Amino acid sequence: MIDFLINYFFGDKINNVKNTFKEIKITDKLLQIKQKKKERDIALSTRIASLRDRIYWMSGFYVTMGTISIVRAIAIRKLSPLPLNIVPFVLVPFMIGYQIDAAWGNKMNRIYKESRTIREDEEGWWFNEPLVLPITLKKYYDKYMKENNESLISLGEKPDKDWAVFKKNNL
Repeated sequence: MIDFLINYFFGDKINNVKNTFKEIKITDKLLQIKQKKKERDIALSTRIASLRDRIYWMSGFYVTMGTISIVRAIAIRKLSPLPLNIVPFVLVPFMIGYQIDAAWGNKMNRIYKESRTIREDEEGWWFNEPLVLPITLKKYYDKYMKENNESLISLGEKPDKDWAVFKKNNL
């Protein structure tokens, strides 16, 4: 009898509270997914940017070694390979320079900028593509994106681009 009276007088309100709670919980999960995607994208693009920086340094080393080898061949007028005992005298300063650039130079800023360029401007990286989410989340995603982008626009910011797509079977 009491259950009947509670449902009769408060049924709609209880259902509204349940639906609101469900929507908040799903939106929270969407935000967690978005944050995880962003963390993953930053980690991967930073690794790529760091690798590019390392390749630039290694290329400089090999160009220097090639130049030394050519100058040596011209000086002794004989084409012979560079003796291995000279490599440490060139390699060690490059290694120290690489570490100095990381510690006191602007290496980290270059890697950060390159990482942002990879994420924002370069196309073709799989991690820059939107995530595929179940179609059941589309309604909540659309509502969140609409409210978020309206808020960003009102603050003078550019709106977020879509970070998810929806499919019935996301395999």
